[in-house]
Amino acid sequence: MFNQRSLLFLHVYNFTKQERLSNKKAINKLFSEATHLFISPFNLFWIEKKKVLNSKNQVLISVSKKNVKLASKRNFLKRRIKEAFRLNKIELYKTLNEKQKKIDIAIVYQDTKIYEYQHIEEKIKLLLNRLIEKL
Repeated sequence: MFNQRSLLFLHVYNFTKQERLSNKKAINKLFSEATHLFISPFNLFWIEKKKVLNSKNQVLISVSKKNVKLASKRNFLKRRIKEAFRLNKIELYKTLNEKQKKIDIAIVYQDTKIYEYQHIEEKIKLLLNRLIEKL
C-alpha cells in the first residue's frame, strides 16, 4: 500500500507528540528569554536550545482565553494554526538542519477575530520565512 517514498513523505508532514512543547520549565524559559516576531494576528517566540544532540524542534500553539472566549472557537483556531504550521514547516526544518540548530517555538494568536484558513496559512508562511531570515 505504501512504498518507502510515500512513508517518508508522510513522516515529513506529521506533527508528532514529540514536536509539541509541553514541558513547563521549557515553556517558562521560552517566554522569559525568547526573541519574538509579531505579524498580525500572531506573535512568534523562539529560543535556541543549547543541547542539540537528542533534542527535537518543539512548537507550542496558544490562543488566549482573553481574546477568544469560547473553548470550541479556541480549539478550532488551534487546529487551523497547527495545520498551517504542519504543511509549511519543511523549509524551516531544512534550514535548522543545515545550521545544526534546534529551537523551541511558541505561536500565540493575538486577535479576537477568527480568520479563514487561507489568511492564517499566509501569515504562518510569512512568520516562518521571517524566522528563517533571523536564524
